[in-house]
Amino acid sequence: MLILMFRPFEVGDYISSANGTAGTVERIDILYSTLIGDDGVRIFSPNGPLANSVIKNYTKIVQRMFEYTVSISYDKNIKDAKEIILRVLRSNENVLTTPEPTVFVKELGNSAIVLTVRAWTKRENYWPARNSMQEKIMLELERNDMSVARIRHRLALSPMQMIRKSSEGRGLIICQGTDKNKVPVG
Repeated sequence: MLILMFRPFEVGDYISSANGTAGTVERIDILYSTLIGDDGVRIFSPNGPLANSVIKNYTKIVQRMFEYTVSISYDKNIKDAKEIILRVLRSNENVLTTPEPTVFVKELGNSAIVLTVRAWTKRENYWPARNSMQEKIMLELERNDMSVARIRHRLALSPMQMIRKSSEGRGLIICQGTDKNKVPVG
């Protein structure tokens, strides 16, 4: 009843709720609201729990921020990477100039510097802008020799340990012994 009375959303609005329900509202009845999820599945959400949770209505906004992270190697210049990313964002007509796009260091990880990228776009351009920008940024970083950091692990073996492929072909096994007498460790 609360949903019918206060109307936090209408048919055609795209919503998500704290209980995990998300989709475009197709119908609002007394007991249930019907949504169409991103994957086309029809979702029947009871109005009671829906009314008692936080509801985000993405249709009622004019602009929306997209955000993602990019990792660069420690041997790359942070300032250069940030300038490249901002140049790509500013060159896209779907990215708004106000609020201004931002790039900042989120984390100094074990194997990479993690940058957060934030930019605003009109609501109706959100998904195309977000998805195309991510790919364009990665391509431009690679073109400028700022390729994405890849996680690397260093493995130290004693003289009697070897590495061999598992018989199933699903990874590596550390072995103890000589080449003729391989015994898996652990």
